[in-house]
Amino acid sequence: SVTLNPDKLDWINLGAVFKDPAQALIGLVALTHQPGYFNILPMYICFMLMLPVMMLIARASVGAMLAASATVWAIANITGLNAPQWPNDGGWFFNPLAWQFVFAIGFTVGAGIMGRAQIVPCRAWIWWLAVAWLVVSLAMKLAAFYPEPGMLPIPFFLYGQDKTFATLPRILHMLAMVYVVAYSPLGARLRSFGAGNPFAIMGRQGLPVFATGSVLVVGAQLIREPLGGGWMLDMVLVLSGLVALVVLAGSLEWLKRRAAAKPAVTPAGAPKAALPRPVASPQPATMRSQPADPRPWPHR
Repeated sequence: SVTLNPDKLDWINLGAVFKDPAQALIGLVALTHQPGYFNILPMYICFMLMLPVMMLIARASVGAMLAASATVWAIANITGLNAPQWPNDGGWFFNPLAWQFVFAIGFTVGAGIMGRAQIVPCRAWIWWLAVAWLVVSLAMKLAAFYPEPGMLPIPFFLYGQDKTFATLPRILHMLAMVYVVAYSPLGARLRSFGAGNPFAIMGRQGLPVFATGSVLVVGAQLIREPLGGGWMLDMVLVLSGLVALVVLAGSLEWLKRRAAAKPAVTPAGAPKAALPRPVASPQPATMRSQPADPRPWPHR
């Protein structure tokens, strides 16, 4: 068990929970102690706090909002500024001052889609450039090549692959992957599924799906370790977890629709509110004598 094995105390940053539960619980509430797999949620809370400011600036100028976000991202990378952890030392695994730039980009694209505007145009040369970037990224991953600080005479965040500070290559990788999928036959196929497909339903139930998925990942690792792992076991665990999340999202969606369709219940003994009687507006005799126009609206 975790408490009997000292090597497991710091597994997914849970050591403080067992060593000093009081401090760890305070840290959890204050968002300064973040176990692994759950550390995205505090960052998301920070984004929700930043969103009103982003929206206020974007109302005046979307470009100004993106420029301000990019400036904060660059300052965080150059200075190493990060939100602190407590009771553990160090900073957040997902630095909110850096990752807010990714959120700002997604907010801009999403707002454009909601407004029926094509923020990012479809261009063949951009698509193939994005594919090339993904191929180079895959080759670097397979070769286990990770640039080190000082390797190039430019700031590290412009060529490094640091996840905590969302360095430029990682942002470009995310954007390239989204662009390639969005403007490919796969993207068109996904859009044709409509709002009732399982992935869209999971997106609408994002918070419970995320929380449940985090718990399932921890449970899957506890199952995987004593069994020794292997691709077959990994496939079973991943597919089982995916099915469980789809069922969860579908059930929550069904409950939400059922609650919306359920009529309001009047308490026993309470008088029913009388519906207001429509009052006919006076019309000239010439209007009352005219028959209704049978043509569908609108018409000229």
